[in-house]
Amino acid sequence: MSGAYIDSNRSGNETLYRSVRDDGGFYPFTGSVFALRGRETLEFINRISTNDVRDLPLNHARPTILLNEKGRFVDCVDLLHLTGEILLISSGASREELKRWIERFIIMEDITILDRSPEYSSYFLLEGRNMAKIRRDALPSAIVNMDGSSVNYASAYWPGGYIALVKNASASGNRRGGTDNFRHGVEIPGQMVEVLRIEAGIPRYGAEITADCNPLEAGLRGFISYTKGCYTGQEVIARIDSYQKLQKQLIGVRPDTPLEELRRSMVLRVGAEVAGHITSACWSPGLRSWIAMGYLKTSVKSDQLVATDGAREIPVRVTAMPFIRM
Repeated sequence: MSGAYIDSNRSGNETLYRSVRDDGGFYPFTGSVFALRGRETLEFINRISTNDVRDLPLNHARPTILLNEKGRFVDCVDLLHLTGEILLISSGASREELKRWIERFIIMEDITILDRSPEYSSYFLLEGRNMAKIRRDALPSAIVNMDGSSVNYASAYWPGGYIALVKNASASGNRRGGTDNFRHGVEIPGQMVEVLRIEAGIPRYGAEITADCNPLEAGLRGFISYTKGCYTGQEVIARIDSYQKLQKQLIGVRPDTPLEELRRSMVLRVGAEVAGHITSACWSPGLRSWIAMGYLKTSVKSDQLVATDGAREIPVRVTAMPFIRM
């Protein structure tokens, strides 16, 4: 399918959506986990990524972004500072390609990189409105919780979201493993996770986060340090920021007629001008409307656009994100 869709006429889907919105749930996903060891590890990661991580405390997590020399995305990653190693959790890049990309920067440093992905099962945990009220101050956003069988931390990308890495050897065949710590009893289908993501206006690797974009365009300015000095791609990012040279930006889009279906890869036009394109789309049960994310040229000043796939032309308007807050 070109866009995530939940049939709003099916009461089961509607009920599950409301349940997740209220009480949260969990979603198992395939995540790449690397362990970097050596006394120079934090300094090394600081040199190849956008965020300042040199002062990352023990048992804390911090996001950072890996860029190529042109300032375009390689991957968005989370760093977990554990005793004796730094865990690096990928958001989507190929395990082999990401490992090779990191290794090519290791020259004289005392650093070893190990693929720990087979040792962990990865889960995304989403708090609902009710759980958020109860646990608002229970888990500070940067702190890693460890219970011997799992490592979990608050997601910097998704407010109300958490990542849990459950050690396979300790899961004892229990697929949910450490997720019980969150009292989340509902497994969220992948298609519904995509709907919730788009409603929250969160960019995803492979959709909004690609080698064609940079983090300023994707709205991830908060994961970039402008004071720490050089990193791979830093000159490009600094030049774009200093001279206001942003070519496009991530936006939200809604059709003027809510039931008009939007699809990924639709072209956005202003008159005859190609102004951008849609990267993700879904039916939003919460808004009873199709919604979409996409990139729009910064030179375009109109909020009124047309989305087209060649066969249809749908009047749409630029909409602030998130569409819905958790």
